[in-house]
Amino acid sequence: MRNEEWRRDPAAYETRQELATRYADIDRWRHVNNVAASGLHQEARMHWLRQRVGPDAWYSDGVLLRPAVIATDFLGEGRYPGAIVAAALCTQADDQTLGMASALFQNGACIGQQQTWLQGWCNGEPVPLPAAVRQGAAGAFAHPATATDPAVAPAEHGPLPWSLSLMSRFGDADGDDVMGDLAVARLMEQARVTALRRAAPAFHEGIVESGLGIVVAHTTVRHLQYRRVVPEFDARIGMVRVGSSSFTVRTALYRRDACIAVADSVLVIVDRKAMRAASLPERSRDALLEVAPSAG
Repeated sequence: MRNEEWRRDPAAYETRQELATRYADIDRWRHVNNVAASGLHQEARMHWLRQRVGPDAWYSDGVLLRPAVIATDFLGEGRYPGAIVAAALCTQADDQTLGMASALFQNGACIGQQQTWLQGWCNGEPVPLPAAVRQGAAGAFAHPATATDPAVAPAEHGPLPWSLSLMSRFGDADGDDVMGDLAVARLMEQARVTALRRAAPAFHEGIVESGLGIVVAHTTVRHLQYRRVVPEFDARIGMVRVGSSSFTVRTALYRRDACIAVADSVLVIVDRKAMRAASLPERSRDALLEVAPSAG
């Protein structure tokens, strides 16, 4: 996606709306958190659906419309207070899949872009798109650029050595009483951060000692099921790759014995004063490779 310049042009999108950032969206780095940014992309999709499919497209008492794959590039930092323009358009539509592109703009710059592939879901499993969605997407403006193939998303997570349990919240149930994609993203983030701190404490110590920071540069999430919220979920986490200035973490989220989502997250070490990529401190890199030697 990063090489597709049209995604960073607000005029390329069919719908646009201005949204205010909230104090609750800000994390310890005083920028819009990556899960909060994903919520703004979700609002862009919902706005397009309400315009194209109908005012009630945001909920369903039958077949649900939910993401199967979400690929997100985080290109810049969202700031509070301020306004963000959230834009969306349809990139593809067939009986099974609705492809949607979205982007976030603040002060004239694109700070994030996302490609989502939505499917119909019934009883937790994927089904053909609802007729109303297919009809609404018919004739919708679709950018001619070829969207990223959803097959790139991880479908099977392989061996993941770290595991932990995560408590859900009442608010994790969305408007259709299932575990929504933002709630999944929040649990994935919590699992990733907690596992790294437990398995490789020297990694974070090396980052702090060097005066550096960590930002999420990209995430790809494949949703395998949509089910109702249960009190506790299990997460399995592992390192996929350790580079010179970035690393990739894979997280699988389980509801009871069933895997409901798998995510790859690319994290980059940054010099926070210059806001550019920096090399992994030797102590931090050694700590990661000690617990995941095959990732190097």
